[in-house]
Amino acid sequence: MKYKFTFTGRLAIISYTMPAIGIIGTQNVGKSTLFNALIRRNKSITFDSPGVTRDLVTESVNWGEGRWEVTDFPGFESEKNMPDDEIGRAAVEKALKQLDNFNLLLWVVSRKGLSVFEHLLLEKIRKIKKPVWLVVNFVDDPALESSASEFYSLGFSTVFFVSALNRRNINELRDSILHKFQGKIQDAEAEQNEADESIRSGPVKLAIVGKPNAGKSTLFNTFLGQERSLVYDMPGTTRDSIQEPFTYDGHEIILIDTAGIRRKKLSFESLEVFSVARTKKAITEADVLIMLVDAREGFDKQNKSILEWVESENKPLLVAINKTDLVDEEQRAVVTLDIEKLQEIFWDFPVYWISALSPKKSGRVLAEAIRIAAIGNEKVATPVLNDILEVLNRNPVVSSNRLKFNYITQAWPEKKFIIFGNRESVPDNVKRYLKHNLLKQLKWKDIPIKIEFRNKTKIKPAFLSKKSSNKRD
Repeated sequence: MKYKFTFTGRLAIISYTMPAIGIIGTQNVGKSTLFNALIRRNKSITFDSPGVTRDLVTESVNWGEGRWEVTDFPGFESEKNMPDDEIGRAAVEKALKQLDNFNLLLWVVSRKGLSVFEHLLLEKIRKIKKPVWLVVNFVDDPALESSASEFYSLGFSTVFFVSALNRRNINELRDSILHKFQGKIQDAEAEQNEADESIRSGPVKLAIVGKPNAGKSTLFNTFLGQERSLVYDMPGTTRDSIQEPFTYDGHEIILIDTAGIRRKKLSFESLEVFSVARTKKAITEADVLIMLVDAREGFDKQNKSILEWVESENKPLLVAINKTDLVDEEQRAVVTLDIEKLQEIFWDFPVYWISALSPKKSGRVLAEAIRIAAIGNEKVATPVLNDILEVLNRNPVVSSNRLKFNYITQAWPEKKFIIFGNRESVPDNVKRYLKHNLLKQLKWKDIPIKIEFRNKTKIKPAFLSKKSSNKRD
């Protein structure tokens, strides 16, 4: 049977189609840098070498009062320039078939001008039955725009001159996208508000993360009951994320074994860079994470960095302390104390002491992961959230800071709550108070959440209007 997250009464799960924005272009024009600038964090790999991005990298983000999907495409290139790159050619071919799935395409080019291949690519882009905006990158100064005026002659109704690296004109680009699809977002949100209850079906995506040689592949194999992942007593054996579907107690699970995450100064090889990138991708796509920690090492600096990274992705997580048979009571006490301190800093994540070789002990971890995944996919009804907010508003912690919170909503499926009030800047003690009590009221102590504060005044889109003789949207 399929594993279903079903919630009735005050909790409901809602989903709706978001506007999808695709970033396309040839290799090394700054697509991934633009992608990172638009989503406001470094998710897509930027590397001074062509062909780094091979897969479609997608991020769901909140802009204005709506949610959007932004996707970084692999760099397009002619086949004659990739004679020995079979994977690269396959990636480009696959990406071209995806273009019609997007509501808007941003074609990124360099201010130095179009290459011969880009002129050929232009003819294909003209045939796309979707709006395409031209984004001219590497324009670090307004004075450079005059030398790039040739781009208006290409026939695009909307042209932006940006510097993705320096974030120049990125806000204007984002606000223009918001303005273009404002009606679509409002319609989608109206559909969401009309729904009382929904069911999310499908397998639970469970990723195992941690340092090299912590026992991730051993635990992976124990869960599956077979030697699926290579186990070798050497850090870095697993180079790419391995996925395997299986069933546990009637629940369908997609289990992901990830490459070990080493310290930055040890991750200098190109292959290591890609391994870490695959691990990051697995984390963003997973419903819940199992962080495996070697009991002999405890929560050293690198393990704490991994925990910070997972929190930044706002993912439900449980910690499994492995190789417990190899430590004495004194070391166990040291690790326990570290855990208690980290739970105060981060959130009250569940902890299990296991041996990755033991199916019995590992089974408890699986059952807990499934439970947390269900909580992590809850959509809290907006009226319930605002009832909670009304009570929290009365606390002196809020009133003494001259704060007034008018409205709260959840950005789903993220564990993120957006509070509209009279200020965007909120003191840390108020943030802690709201987060602690919101988790308490929702009974979500095992789940990390984020709270974003916004001024209730609506965003006024500011966008560049460019003239053109041949309009495309």
